Amino acid sequence: MKEVKAPLGVKIISILSYIMSILSLLVFLEIMVAYALTSGDPSNFIENLIYYVPLVFVVFFIYLGIILWKGKLLAKYLAIISALVILGFGYYLSTFNDYFDWRFSENMPNGIKFILFFIVNIVIILYLLFDKEAKNFFKN
Repeated sequence: MKEVKAPLGVKIISILSYIMSILSLLVFLEIMVAYALTSGDPSNFIENLIYYVPLVFVVFFIYLGIILWKGKLLAKYLAIISALVILGFGYYLSTFNDYFDWRFSENMPNGIKFILFFIVNIVIILYLLFDKEAKNFFKN
């Protein structure tokens, strides 16, 4: 059976997935440092479980990047679903949450950041759904 090379778009999405895992790890480390500095009680394990949620995202995005690169059909569906969830969550945070402030760049207004965020996720979804190269890659 002939092995099909991953299209450039799939490779880029896979790399973006790895970047998301690194960002999730940084969020986890930030939470742990803040928790340690506020001298939280480490003995209450159930209450502290919420602090480990970013580690789930680290594992998920690394796994997604690996299976995207390999062309697994599951990866296509997981990437589309995660982009949709990220879009919804981003919309919620930018619209209804006063706490969230898009910390990654202070020089760019929030509206522009959300538009860029929105465009990237929409492009990922449309590419995986409608690009012929991507469709052929995930068929195998």
